[in-house]
Amino acid sequence: DVELSQTPTLNWLSSVGLTHREVQKLVSKFPSIFNYEVEKLKTTAQWLADIGMSEAQIVQAIVSVPNLLAYSLENKLKPTAQTLLDRGFTKSDIASMVAK
Repeated sequence: DVELSQTPTLNWLSSVGLTHREVQKLVSKFPSIFNYEVEKLKTTAQWLADIGMSEAQIVQAIVSVPNLLAYSLENKLKPTAQTLLDRGFTKSDIASMVAK
């Protein structure tokens, strides 16, 4: 059942702090979010927290750029962050950039 398969993702989005309206906006922009395992979404959100993003910044980033959750941590997000760190940016700088 399609609706049942979407429930874990919807529950996770709510648990992260997205409002019902934000979830609707995200799903309309990125319906393929349901193709990803909740564990992958959690791992990406945890990494965002690890670089210093607040819960509010994570919610803002997810709603603004929902496909951020689909990016590969190992092949895209971490290398990009490392490049920025190598060039003198701080984790706080990176968190601010992602949140915008």
